[in-house]
Amino acid sequence: MMTGSPLSVTQREPWMEKAGAFMVEAGEQGVPVLGVCFGQQLLAEAYGGKVGRNPNGRETGTVEVTLSAQGRADPLFAGLPERFAVQATHEDIVSRLPEGATVLAGNANTASQALAFRPNVRGVQFHPEMPTDAMRAVILAREQKLDALAREKGVPGGEYVPRLLSGITPTPFAHRVLMNFLQHFT
Repeated sequence: MMTGSPLSVTQREPWMEKAGAFMVEAGEQGVPVLGVCFGQQLLAEAYGGKVGRNPNGRETGTVEVTLSAQGRADPLFAGLPERFAVQATHEDIVSRLPEGATVLAGNANTASQALAFRPNVRGVQFHPEMPTDAMRAVILAREQKLDALAREKGVPGGEYVPRLLSGITPTPFAHRVLMNFLQHFT
């Protein structure tokens, strides 16, 4: 499992090349692999896709994702409703899918919220491991940056971050994604 990172796949460093190659090699040998946020992006690039800045802007807070038809049938989402809330914080996205990848979930901000790369390799852009208090801490740690980005889009200063904080809700179905990975892939 490769989780999130404050670094960007778009600014490659040698360790990222090695980590991506390691994940692909493990997946090709049948080892179950799950990429979360940065991990999904790293998998996408390692399999030949492309990652870039999200033209819709940063996605932060509790958001809703919708499963595709393939996602509804995928064991990663077994027992989950078609739409459910997750915690998200990212400004990069998979902008071009690698050959053979399938979109399992998306939303208006990020079309590729979850991907199947191989039968045993999955990725999610959101953070199924993140509880509400951690999401709150991430938003507060980035308060100035988030406020500045919102002001650039015409939102009055001091309004955006309180709106994000008030929108944080528990995401009980997101945790099920991790349990499904353990149950159905390992």
